[in-house]
Amino acid sequence: PADEYITHHVTLGGVETALISKPGVFAWDRLDAGTAALVSAMEVGSQDRVLDLGCGTGLAGLAAARRAFEGRVVLVDADVRAVESARRTLEANGIANGEVLLSDCGSAVLDRRFDVVIANPPFHQGVGVDYEVACQFVRDAARVLRRGGRLFLVANRFLRYTDLVREAFGNVATAYDDARYHVLTAAAQKSSSG
Repeated sequence: PADEYITHHVTLGGVETALISKPGVFAWDRLDAGTAALVSAMEVGSQDRVLDLGCGTGLAGLAAARRAFEGRVVLVDADVRAVESARRTLEANGIANGEVLLSDCGSAVLDRRFDVVIANPPFHQGVGVDYEVACQFVRDAARVLRRGGRLFLVANRFLRYTDLVREAFGNVATAYDDARYHVLTAAAQKSSSG
């Protein structure tokens, strides 16, 4: 039936990885190019606390958890199916340092602090591009990052996120760039409050 979760196998950062998801979740049956770009560009240390905003199937968060093997990764998504996919995917790959939460953007974790935030914001909303979710992702990232913590955000090149990130962080750089995607990075300049 269509409501059953299906296991696919993908290569993630050179490692054979089980992806457990179902139709209706973005890129439910594959490693999409944007996530692959994010995984290749993100810098995650072994003890980092990482937040995956809008985790989808959980592949980027899973890659972060493998790198932050002495740290912790929190994956959040507003879609119940995505949260369940990410939970199942982490479990199937033996990831013990990850936690998956249902959350509207970063609302469930605004009281926590992170060293790294990774994000692949959704933008397919009808005919025009809706920047509202991406704006909230960036604002929430700025709130939860410790001073010196880094944001890594992947987006289609035609999306105008550079100014958005610069406005929230006071800085922005390109960590990855190809014909379709770029990964923007920014460093948190001040300690978060509230």
